[in-house]
Amino acid sequence: MMIGFEVGNSHIVATLFAPSGQIRHSWRKPTDPNCPPQGYADWLLPLLQDAGVAAMDLRQLVIASVVPAINQPLADFCRQHLGHEAHILTRADLLSIQPQRLSNPDSIGLDRLLNVIGGRSIIAPPS
Repeated sequence: MMIGFEVGNSHIVATLFAPSGQIRHSWRKPTDPNCPPQGYADWLLPLLQDAGVAAMDLRQLVIASVVPAINQPLADFCRQHLGHEAHILTRADLLSIQPQRLSNPDSIGLDRLLNVIGGRSIIAPPS
């Protein structure tokens, strides 16, 4: 299973994906740039337990963030409490899988690129 963290200016969304890629659960919390790794543990570990998911069930952890101050504490939470290193997505990662039809790709945030990629996986764009 995989957990993807989408860190926006107002909320963090943690989404649990089954091995098939289907969404099993999704949780949201307000973004707090001062939240320590233990704060993420206090939020997410009980939710994972309620969902019947153990840390050893998780194989991939991915962070996409528009709030750089959160990247390290969230990555530390993943390593300390989930036992895996998180991959922090970069703009280059996302642009490599999203066709570059953007006139100014540096002007769009990672969260918006993720929305486009997710939308394209659900509904094919017109040709």
